[in-house]
Amino acid sequence: MSKQSLSRSQEGDSGFIKRKTVVIQRGGAPASNSYGYSRQSMSFGNIGLAPGTYSTISHEGVNDMKGKRQHEKKEMQNLNERFGNYIEKVRFLETFNAQLENELEAYRNQKHTDFKPIRDMYENELAQARKVIDELSAEKGGYDAKMAGLQDLVDTLRKEIEILESHAKDYRATIDNQAAQIGGFEGELQTLRNRIANLENENDKVRQLNNQRSEENRRLRTDLDNETAAHIEADCRASGLEEEVEFLRALLDKMPAEPQPVKIKGLDLKDFWQNNMSKAIRDIQNEYDNKLDLMRQDCETRYSAQIRQVQSGAVRDNFETQQAKEEIKKLKTTLNSTNARIADLEARNASLQAELNEQRGLVKSLELELDEAKHAHMTDKQRLQSELEACLEELRMITDAKLSLELEISCYRQLLEGEENRLGLKNIVEQAMGIQTKGSTNLASIVGGGSSGGRSETRTESTRSIGGGGSGSSVVKTTTTTVKSSSSSSGGRYN
Repeated sequence: MSKQSLSRSQEGDSGFIKRKTVVIQRGGAPASNSYGYSRQSMSFGNIGLAPGTYSTISHEGVNDMKGKRQHEKKEMQNLNERFGNYIEKVRFLETFNAQLENELEAYRNQKHTDFKPIRDMYENELAQARKVIDELSAEKGGYDAKMAGLQDLVDTLRKEIEILESHAKDYRATIDNQAAQIGGFEGELQTLRNRIANLENENDKVRQLNNQRSEENRRLRTDLDNETAAHIEADCRASGLEEEVEFLRALLDKMPAEPQPVKIKGLDLKDFWQNNMSKAIRDIQNEYDNKLDLMRQDCETRYSAQIRQVQSGAVRDNFETQQAKEEIKKLKTTLNSTNARIADLEARNASLQAELNEQRGLVKSLELELDEAKHAHMTDKQRLQSELEACLEELRMITDAKLSLELEISCYRQLLEGEENRLGLKNIVEQAMGIQTKGSTNLASIVGGGSSGGRSETRTESTRSIGGGGSGSSVVKTTTTTVKSSSSSSGGRYN
């Protein structure tokens, strides 16, 4: 059946085109009859169509049929190619199976073959591999101890870093508190400065008021002096007028009676004159005395009032001056205490600023030391990680080689034992694939224990020919199981 299919695939496209024609003619009738029937069915009923409709429909049907034929042709070509590849693969596998049967028959015919040199060679290689594994195990133990020490160092450094970070947080909190205190002191200092400025303004106002009172006192003293001088002058004038009146009175008294008075009958002119004159003089004197008394009383009253006013003003000015002096003294005392407090606050501010700068420098130095320690730790960690990965890779390669050698040795051992029991090669290989020695199990457990995550197994098969390439050669199929720890798990262990 395969030869007929192959012959059909070698005939080309013509055979498939014929077959395709058969597929299109589904009713079993000839192609000409089917086309004629379709034309008769189309013309049945005498349907009136426009000119050119038949040609259009036939053209579209032909194009559709051509497209379908091309598509089916491509599908058949693809199927033919796949079928040819399948036939070629089947022939290759038949040839390979025949070769394997011949080799198996050759192995069965070898009865007295000596496998001791091969066994010794693999045992030597196995001993060397075990020695290398022991050395690597010892070296791995040293690396594990070193890694544990480094891990302890890392933990210690991490604790120191946490302590330094806590100290840094405390320092930052202290710095913030001191900055807040400095802000409060600066606010209080500004308040005291404003109060001092207000007190100085009040002191200036009091000084101006004192100057005004002094000027007013000076003006009142000047007015008092002027009034006193006017009073003295008025007294002098009154004394002069009194003297003048006395002089005139004396003069009138001493005047001679030279002119003969006119004698009027019944009237004494001398007596009349004397009486009238004395009366007039008395009236003038009384009037003058009254006015003088009024003027004196008025001046005395005015002067006494002014003196009382000046005295009361002087007392009030003295009281206000004394009060202003006491207030000025208090303000000076407050100003001195405020200046002293400002000096103390400035000194404390300077000391706090110096301490703040010192703490900042200490924090910066600690941060630099912390960064250097982190960098050194990361460098050591990367170096140890790379060394560990290299050791694991070398251990994996040695494990692969050891497992391969052990499996090959077990395969040869089973092969030798199978010659006595006349077992088939297929059973020997299947038994060898399921065998794993105690050393390989321990080594696989060591490799699996070195990683904290998952593990992956890779199975490789190799075919070796023993005894040359002739008919008596033997083929051994070896399966190698590789146990590989995931790098992510090993890397996560030392983070």
